[in-house]
Amino acid sequence: MLKHAVLHAVLEAEAETNRSLLYVETHAARGFYDLTSEQSVKTNEAESGVLALPKANKAASALQPWLRHVQSKGPTSYPGSPGLASQILGPNARLALFELHPAEHKALSQALHKDSRVQIRKEDGYRGALRLQPRRGEEMLVVLDPSYETDADMDALANWVRPEMAESPFPDLASFVRRWPRRRVWRVSIGARRGVCRRKPLGAAQ
Repeated sequence: MLKHAVLHAVLEAEAETNRSLLYVETHAARGFYDLTSEQSVKTNEAESGVLALPKANKAASALQPWLRHVQSKGPTSYPGSPGLASQILGPNARLALFELHPAEHKALSQALHKDSRVQIRKEDGYRGALRLQPRRGEEMLVVLDPSYETDADMDALANWVRPEMAESPFPDLASFVRRWPRRRVWRVSIGARRGVCRRKPLGAAQ
């Protein structure tokens, strides 16, 4: 929930610039969610999360833009990160979405197959993202949000950061790291420090 609110703000800032953008997700998932589905009700995640929040005008100011957006879509079409990107980014954006899980890939493809800006790839997102290059005059934003089900997920993220940041030009990175033992977060931090950290902040003058 919080990651979607943060990403919404990032995407809105990008959309306001109206510049060309290559938007990449390494672990895109299905894009949209029915919060009233049997699975959602079973986990109770939505009921105790986004559905428990007040109307946008009653929420904390930082959450209001995102809440207005998702509440306008209704509980049966809650936009995940690919959904938000497709809804917010303008015609100058290209979206490259990676998803390996068959069911998630199928749902994502069905949801966004009519959007000509979108390419959906059933392959490893880390490997696929390393092969992508922005076009001339195009910025690149990579969103990383793996499942973090095992220690290997954190290691894979740490091992990916260094080669990606060594690319020239390398992209803006948005990585959502869940609560994890300090030693695992340290691995990602070290990987980033060893990269070539020379990007300007999002929206900075070029």
